Amino acid sequence: MIARCFIALELGETALEAVAEAQGLLDGDLVRKVAVDALHVTVKFLGDVSIEEVAQPLFETLAALVVATPAPPLGEARLDGFPAPGRANVVVLSCSDPELRVAGLAARAGLDEERAFHPHITVARGKGVDVRKLVKRYGARPLGLPTRLTLFQSDKTVYTPLASVAYSASK
Repeated sequence: MIARCFIALELGETALEAVAEAQGLLDGDLVRKVAVDALHVTVKFLGDVSIEEVAQPLFETLAALVVATPAPPLGEARLDGFPAPGRANVVVLSCSDPELRVAGLAARAGLDEERAFHPHITVARGKGVDVRKLVKRYGARPLGLPTRLTLFQSDKTVYTPLASVAYSASK
């Protein structure tokens, strides 16, 4: 079966609290806030692929790494906007990834994209929103640890988990 898929880290309580605080600063008339059940850190976006031939085998390779290691610290969150904080279409919490273990997981997923990998949590979407003052106001917040690595099927904003594995320290 062909489906739009991605592999992501699910968030722990500390990260969910940081997201809630960031979303609380945003004007709901200017942005669409991401629902709690859709929050994650994408490790690898796969696109439209065969679940059986591409997505599941790649997930299983990464899952073997996850069950053998403690969860990687996500580090500190800083509010940011893409393409720029002064005209953001996407509002994110950038993860500092202090041990570069999230980036390492992404590299093992065969990250062959033109842009450099920067782990982040998408918290809202808008059109040309200026978040520069909010960036300063938010400062930095701890994100704690992810709980699981999950293979998701994506249907626009509805993410269906297809397979999941907990980090050894998160069991």
